[in-house]
Amino acid sequence: MKKFIAFAALGLFIFSTPAITEAVELQSNETQIEVGGALISKGEAKSFLSADAHAKSGYELAITHALTDKLLVRYNLGSFRSEDKEMLGMVSYSKTKLNDFNFIYKASDNFDIIAGYENNKFTFGQAVEPATKASFHFGFDIHKNLNDKTLLYAAYIKGRDSSLSNIGIKYDFTKNNMLSLSYAKRKINDVDLNINNFNIHTKADYTLSGLLLMYGMKI
Repeated sequence: MKKFIAFAALGLFIFSTPAITEAVELQSNETQIEVGGALISKGEAKSFLSADAHAKSGYELAITHALTDKLLVRYNLGSFRSEDKEMLGMVSYSKTKLNDFNFIYKASDNFDIIAGYENNKFTFGQAVEPATKASFHFGFDIHKNLNDKTLLYAAYIKGRDSSLSNIGIKYDFTKNNMLSLSYAKRKINDVDLNINNFNIHTKADYTLSGLLLMYGMKI
């Protein structure tokens, strides 16, 4: 019975979409706002059991500001809701907020260094206790202009119990407006999984992946 309950809880937990990090081209004191969401999203969980799930709804927001020509600060917020799941006669769901705060240093024309902090919060409709996973992380992104409007980019970030990798393409259809399409994968390990009513207390590893479309505008 405990294994069945934990399996259902894993299915609730893993619906999210990974927040993205992309190359942003800004001059000093410029700001860019991006909004969007997942075209496809999937999660996988592993504990003493395994499960998978898909997102039902969600959005992503990113704000980047250039402190200087070489130093940027960026905030990412992802908020997502899972599919409804039935567990012991209860229909429940989970919500996740993925928060990333990063400093980005432009080391060269094609290479950026990233350092920041993430705080991932998981809450549930019923049965499972809320959980939080936070850590500092470091990484980089590389990017290359294909022409004056199109840019390819890839990034990798690693924290204590988490990692994020993504690859994508950005298209500037005007000077101040852009579209970005990327595939991202985020891993979050050793997350608490507590179901107090059934005395289940364990940890799980999660892999979140998705295809994301973002619209950005300089202000």
